[in-house]
Amino acid sequence: MPRRGRSNPIVEMERALDANEFVPYYQPIVDMRGGMIVGAEVLMRWRKSNGTIVPPAVFIPLAESS
Repeated sequence: MPRRGRSNPIVEMERALDANEFVPYYQPIVDMRGGMIVGAEVLMRWRKSNGTIVPPAVFIPLAESS
């Protein structure tokens, strides 16, 4: 059985989910011909309780692999 300690990145992500540390950022999609917002893209960011931001390149591949 693998050790599930604080150094395990999957356990850390589970804890972050429970603590609501994942924050959505909405990026508008604009029709350049008319200047109208036609949609939005949601970009997820992991803001830890100490205020640091974990780059998506670090946690997205990990989330997709589990």
